[in-house]
Amino acid sequence: MKKPKVSIIILNWNQHDDTAECLRSIRLIDYGNYEVIVVDNGSEDGSEKRIKKEFPEIKLVKNNENLGFTGGNNRGIGLAMGKGADYVLLLNNDTIVKKDFLSRLVQAAESDRNIGIVGPKIYYFDDPKKVWFTGGKIDWNRGKVSIVDEKKDSRMSEKGIVVDYVGGCAMLIKREVINKIGALDERFFIYFEETDMSIRIKKAGYKVVYLPLAQIWHKVSRKMGKESPSTLYYYTRNRPLFIRKNGTLHNKIVFYPYYIYEFVITPFVYQSVVKMDLKKAMAIAKGFYDFLTGNFGKARWIL
Repeated sequence: MKKPKVSIIILNWNQHDDTAECLRSIRLIDYGNYEVIVVDNGSEDGSEKRIKKEFPEIKLVKNNENLGFTGGNNRGIGLAMGKGADYVLLLNNDTIVKKDFLSRLVQAAESDRNIGIVGPKIYYFDDPKKVWFTGGKIDWNRGKVSIVDEKKDSRMSEKGIVVDYVGGCAMLIKREVINKIGALDERFFIYFEETDMSIRIKKAGYKVVYLPLAQIWHKVSRKMGKESPSTLYYYTRNRPLFIRKNGTLHNKIVFYPYYIYEFVITPFVYQSVVKMDLKKAMAIAKGFYDFLTGNFGKARWIL
């Protein structure tokens, strides 16, 4: 019996070395029926040409500008669906995969028709035995997420464990799910888009599953600093967008006062008064303002 076709979508943005290392690890996987689509997100360093030369087997498409995690992946999703993919795997370019990771993900997804999305266990690349992600849990009243649970980590289920969301750096999604709910919400651009995708899948009646037996390694925080102005802006703007879109009325009543104090006022005062970093303070203020005014997608100011 022929295995389902998987389209692996990888974004590249001025990161030849990471993307090439990821692609080399994919060449070693034991799953046969797959294709790789690399979406270059407006690179300016010529990395897309080097990647295509080194990996002639891949499909490479180039965007004229950086469309973010959402826009870049959505272009890849559109191509994959048009080419008849049974599954779409969104995979960060700064990951290294285990040989059997895709076989295990597909096997788990195929074992239950109600599973809509599956994600692997993720380790730190720089500390290969340290776990970074074991399936996400959402605190709806505070708009916070947790990504490591030692109890889940110890359960090596072949069918996986139902969780709130799977990590955006590796998500295997069924074709029928994308047909039903659509692709990533481009209002987010980056951050909270994967959490939103999982919740939409769950609301459509499917299971969101974390599979400990499928494993990858992630070069955490190489693209944007943990507290860079860009990161502060998108988190400040997108966190309440996620709750407004997906939370209950009770969640919103509890969340908004907490959000304003914890994620707007407190960090703004800290950055502007204590750290005297006006660029970061303004990023927080702009993120809050853009949420209030509905200015989503790519930030239209210099971060």
